[in-house]
Amino acid sequence: MAKNNQREPGQPVQVMLRLPAEMRDRLATLAQANGRSMNAEIVGALEQHLKGLDRLSAVEAFIGQHRDEILSIGKFEQRIGDLEVLVRTLSDHTVSSLLRDPEFIRRLKSE
Repeated sequence: MAKNNQREPGQPVQVMLRLPAEMRDRLATLAQANGRSMNAEIVGALEQHLKGLDRLSAVEAFIGQHRDEILSIGKFEQRIGDLEVLVRTLSDHTVSSLLRDPEFIRRLKSE
């Protein structure tokens, strides 16, 4: 048997909990709708909450590990934008040059 401050793994621990009356009523309604006790409803809600925190911690850790790579995405986006402007400029310039080239015009007309 467990001593006063020790508990056996898997054994439930009794906790005193104070809730606003409205929350208690909502929990009672939800528990009844789900066919379980209020205790089971509270434990289920806490488990879901803690799983969410675990996922959030994992995402935060991932972002921390890959911070530099994530930040470099903005630099690549800027470079891509610069290249797009350059391509448009070159394309416009090339088209303008070709339209002034008599040999190109002659070949266009002959086709």
